[in-house]
Amino acid sequence: MPTIVIQRRRVVALLAAISCLLAAAGAGVGLASRWMELPDVPGDTLLDLRGEGNLPAYWSTALLLLAGLCLLGVGQAEASRDRRQARAWRALGVIFLYLSADECAQLHELARRIPQSALPDSPLFHWPWVLFGGAAVIVLGMAFWRFLWALPPDTRRNLLLAGALYVGGALGLELLGATIEHQRWSEGLLVLEETAEELLEMLGVVCLLHGLLCHLSRHLPPVTLQVEPTESCRVEPEVN
Repeated sequence: MPTIVIQRRRVVALLAAISCLLAAAGAGVGLASRWMELPDVPGDTLLDLRGEGNLPAYWSTALLLLAGLCLLGVGQAEASRDRRQARAWRALGVIFLYLSADECAQLHELARRIPQSALPDSPLFHWPWVLFGGAAVIVLGMAFWRFLWALPPDTRRNLLLAGALYVGGALGLELLGATIEHQRWSEGLLVLEETAEELLEMLGVVCLLHGLLCHLSRHLPPVTLQVEPTESCRVEPEVN
């Protein structure tokens, strides 16, 4: 039977390289168009890190979708060994599928509909969704604490590192960006903050994928992907 072998290091290196290239390109066009105020910068819309429907947004959505599917796959592989752990893996998979949809549709931006006049005049409330995101991280951390400590040490370290990178970008640097925008500091500084934020988010997901591939290769039996043929797809043997 033919076997497809995933070369973990090459895959992770490729994903990280593409993420870094997109972040660098986005920073370049952002600094040129918004800080230096140059007209008609090539790739401005296509590579804008804060934009929608462009290459960085598509790449982030694809990474999160891939992570969600891998988490569901790990949950399926764990089902025969530990059902409780399998449910936790699947729950994480659903969360990352939601994050993928959120990245694509910008669902968290709905929080911006809250009138600024109804909120305190503070950088902490400049982008209200950061508060909801912070509360969600605390709740999820409490819910998955036992699951994390039941994992093998190497898997736990990889997942914690991935979470630190992703949350540090999505919430920590987002709060810094809110402060820069609220205080009306340099536009160039805001571009650098957005670049670091998006890069940390993408590298956090890449680190998660690395941890999942390591977990599959070291701690689980080989996983087989098989497509079961339906009646309409079955090939009838030839009769001579």
